[in-house]
Amino acid sequence: MLKNILVISKNEFKSILKSWINIISIICLIIVPIGMDSPLKDGSPWIVSSAAYVYNHGLVSIAMMFLPLVVCTVYYKDQITKMPQIIFSQPVTPKVYALGKFLGVYLYSLFIGVIGNIVNLFIPLYFKRPLYTPIVFLKAFFIYSVPSLLFIVALCYFIDVFLNKKVFTIFIPFMFFLGTDHFFSNSSVSLRFRSEILGTLCSGKALIPDIRQYLLINRELLIAFSLVLVFLSVLKFSPKQLTNKR
Repeated sequence: MLKNILVISKNEFKSILKSWINIISIICLIIVPIGMDSPLKDGSPWIVSSAAYVYNHGLVSIAMMFLPLVVCTVYYKDQITKMPQIIFSQPVTPKVYALGKFLGVYLYSLFIGVIGNIVNLFIPLYFKRPLYTPIVFLKAFFIYSVPSLLFIVALCYFIDVFLNKKVFTIFIPFMFFLGTDHFFSNSSVSLRFRSEILGTLCSGKALIPDIRQYLLINRELLIAFSLVLVFLSVLKFSPKQLTNKR
């Protein structure tokens, strides 16, 4: 079973890398960070940990815009991938297939996240400043971006599986992300930093201990919600949906 899941996820991952969406995503990851407000523009120093969280916040913001489209493309483009051959040549169950597709998209989101953080490490060179410390960015990536990307992909996949419609898959997650930022900005289920926290980080100040504790609780809740969404999606998925695209 594990082998089949990995084979499916590998093919999904390769399929996304060859798509036009991947090209646009990488371009955004390179251009957007340069235009972000930061102390670097004024020639002031910026605490590495603050910079790491701000750039990962930006990474999650970009992912909120393009990952719904990636999930939609993966879910509805089986005819141009190797998925049909895998399905009919091996004893692949619907649950294994569904889990493999989800894992393929999530691995791609992590790949994009790593690329984004590597690009961000070199942003200071643009402002003639020393490079950032990689280990700090890696820590911020695992704490902030990895759970956020998991939730984004899980929610998009959940909506796709349950509604099986392209339009809803693209727009409902995006509206949900905007809604949580607006209505739940002061709760522990917020997907991104609250505006006042982001403002503190952008000004060059470090995270205070209370905010760090809040962040850890927030990410733990996101992981829990994500696992529930993935579990429900895998249970709901049916092979009939592959030939019943609307």
